[in-house]
Amino acid sequence: MNEKPELRELVTYPRDAIVDRAQVAAALDVAESVVDKMDLPCFMTGKRPTSARYCWGLVLDELAKRSSPNAPASIPFASRRRA
Repeated sequence: MNEKPELRELVTYPRDAIVDRAQVAAALDVAESVVDKMDLPCFMTGKRPTSARYCWGLVLDELAKRSSPNAPASIPFASRRRA
């Protein structure tokens, strides 16, 4: 039988929304650990990685920049760990 696969619910936010790591992961449909590795623009509200907050518009802009034809084939992910 040809059953249609269920589509996941669309998750999005206003461009000026401040979102946390879990919300970014839900919108991008990836695990939170993947969000950490993506090195997206964020600010920290504490010392733990879970304290990262993202401006949704800047996240969208960064992803668009990385997807441009002139972007390098592989964008390295930086670590958030502080020495």
